[in-house]
Amino acid sequence: MYFELTEEQRELAGLTREVLSDQAGPELLRRLDGEDGPAAAERLWQQVVEVGLTGLLLAEDEGGLGVDEVCLVAVAEEFGRSCLPLPLTETIALAPELGDGEPAPAAWAGEPRPGHGALTAWPNLVKQVVIDDRRHDAAAGSFSPTASVDRTRPLAEFTPGYDGVALDDGPLARARATVGTAAELIGLSRAMLALACDYVPQRQQFGVPIGSFQAVKHHLADCRIAIDFAAPAVNEAAWLLSARGPGDPRSRLILAQAKQRANEAALTTARWVIQCHGGMGYTTEYDLHFFAKRAWALAVHHGSSRRHRRTIIDHLGLAGAGRNLEGSIR
Repeated sequence: MYFELTEEQRELAGLTREVLSDQAGPELLRRLDGEDGPAAAERLWQQVVEVGLTGLLLAEDEGGLGVDEVCLVAVAEEFGRSCLPLPLTETIALAPELGDGEPAPAAWAGEPRPGHGALTAWPNLVKQVVIDDRRHDAAAGSFSPTASVDRTRPLAEFTPGYDGVALDDGPLARARATVGTAAELIGLSRAMLALACDYVPQRQQFGVPIGSFQAVKHHLADCRIAIDFAAPAVNEAAWLLSARGPGDPRSRLILAQAKQRANEAALTTARWVIQCHGGMGYTTEYDLHFFAKRAWALAVHHGSSRRHRRTIIDHLGLAGAGRNLEGSIR
């Protein structure tokens, strides 16, 4: 199946890239620990609210843009490309479940900045936390900071202060967050590959650019192939989610496949791009580490590759094949 974005979807993705290119990216990430970092992040948040991105999936009569999950994938890829330090994908995915029937912006525009899971990202920003398809007010619970591989995406264990309120359609919100995270991983992969393609023609070794070495070409080609195989799966998962919903067996299968492929594309790209940069690829002075660490963090968010492989195995009726089968497709 061939997937092509509509003109409206391309325009919204282009607008998202334009907004983020002005204020997001490594420059903002380096400022987060500084005195003006939180204020800069807040300004960016307000700008994406004004553009209407937080209401992407909310119906037009509720104040949203009324688009579908395919459009979510198109814009979430831009979030990854800029390594956005905001819970925007979670907000878009969960916003239709958090408005209590009130029109935006009264109910949630700019809020509630939801986190997802007991291990919540950006605890300093989120206003609500969704755990097991129930939402909790962040202010009514407590956060215990925990270590994170990505310091621009801090983590904390959330302990609810009460039982919470059940979501109307928790599986849909969860599936949307998963496919949006997969799209972010595609964007991160593209950004890392672009850094490498800019770098290898300039770096000289033995009197020639390292980009002329066959091993370097093969590694970067492997990254491109992994990305090009993952991106259509993510698009298909978004389309199926829009057309059939999260309960359809094929929707569940392709969603698991999409997240697994996006995980592997991002991890493969991070590995080889760092390798192609040599020692500089590991340094915090160079922009690459922001994208690689975000990829490592998101590759386990909403399901690791191993978890989604298990879903695929179960769907194919091969659960009885045992550990040998799962090990052979790692």
